[in-house]
Amino acid sequence: MDPNSLGINEWQQISRLMLSLWLTVFFVIIFSANMLIAHNIIPSLIESKHIPLSWSKIRTPLYAIAITSFAIAIVFFLSVIRNASFLKTYWPDYWI
Repeated sequence: MDPNSLGINEWQQISRLMLSLWLTVFFVIIFSANMLIAHNIIPSLIESKHIPLSWSKIRTPLYAIAITSFAIAIVFFLSVIRNASFLKTYWPDYWI
């Protein structure tokens, strides 16, 4: 494939695809960090008495942020799938 043959519309589609892909990764990292903190780190530190029991109140907002970011990641991933459909026009063998 010759990169010079791509027009401005194709590069815009590639740009949208890459933006959606990076935003998916970003929101999955936010989801995993919040789940790790809320579900593993805080209960472990409370149990070992390194932090007071009052910190358990922080877990609920962290779970809410995690669920919200996971939902946003799914939306962006669906956008990746939708935006990737134009690739078959230029790369007929998808698994290269």
